[in-house]
Amino acid sequence: MNESGNNQEIELWQAFLDGEEGAFSQLYKVCYRKLYTYGINIGMTSDLVEDTIQELFIKLYTRPEQIKTATTLLAFLFASIRNSYLNNEKISRRKLQIDEIDSFYFDYIVENNPLEETEEQEQIKKQIAQILDSLTSRQREIIYLKFLVQMDYEEIASVMQLSEQAARNLAYRAIDKIRKNHKYLLLFPLLQ
Repeated sequence: MNESGNNQEIELWQAFLDGEEGAFSQLYKVCYRKLYTYGINIGMTSDLVEDTIQELFIKLYTRPEQIKTATTLLAFLFASIRNSYLNNEKISRRKLQIDEIDSFYFDYIVENNPLEETEEQEQIKKQIAQILDSLTSRQREIIYLKFLVQMDYEEIASVMQLSEQAARNLAYRAIDKIRKNHKYLLLFPLLQ
């Protein structure tokens, strides 16, 4: 993962392992919003994602050895949320293939933007929504994990249950599709 993206989580996890009081609850607070947003984006209900996060952190607290190295913590958490969703769907529908997650969607929010006119902000939001709508669910998910959560390909592969090369290929195809189909890429500078 990007150095700046996960240092706080790694430091808090290590502090927890070293016996520092309060580090675990701080870790929960730091990770909660990321995990909640991801769970909602893949289609979980609010109650289910909240319950899943609580159960996940209880397991981590009682069995910290589940995390092999601190650098795999965030990937482990995201993969656990995804697996919980898939397991819940299997129970509900009896069989769900990983590729059947078709509800992954996220809103890109334009805020704290130097643009002063709300009309321009609305236009940008519409253009970004159009870009995201042109992608498949899996492509939206990988763009979300890569650019908004700032995971590296090894972590994304773990979360999405792909090989690292397959994760790279999926990201490449998503970025390529955006480049070919959208002329206003200046609005999405991460993809250049």
